[in-house]
Amino acid sequence: MKTYSILSLLIAVASLIGACSIAFLSFALVIANSLVPGLVLPYQYYQALNFPVLSVLLPAIGIAILSPIALYLAFKRDIPARADELMKTENQTITEEEPTEERLPNAA
Repeated sequence: MKTYSILSLLIAVASLIGACSIAFLSFALVIANSLVPGLVLPYQYYQALNFPVLSVLLPAIGIAILSPIALYLAFKRDIPARADELMKTENQTITEEEPTEERLPNAA
C-alpha cells in the first residue's frame, strides 16, 4: 500500500496542478475576451488543446486515484491499547492534579 500511495499521490498532485492551470488559462481567456471582444485566436488554441475535456478529465482522474487511499484511511483498524497502558495514563492524570485554593477578594 505504501508504494501505491506514493505513486498515486504523485499522480494526484500532477492532476491537481494540471486542473488548476487549465482553470487559470480558462479564466485568462474569459478576461481577454471581455477586454477585446473580437479575439478569435485564443479560442482556436482553446479548442485545439481540448481544454474543455481536460478541465473535466483531470479532476476526475485525481478523484479516482485518491479514492482508494481515502477509503483505506477511513476504514483501517487501529491497534487497541493494552489495559495496563490505559490505567497507567489514567493514574498519572489523577495524581498530577493539584487541589487549587479558592481565593476570596479582600475587603477594601
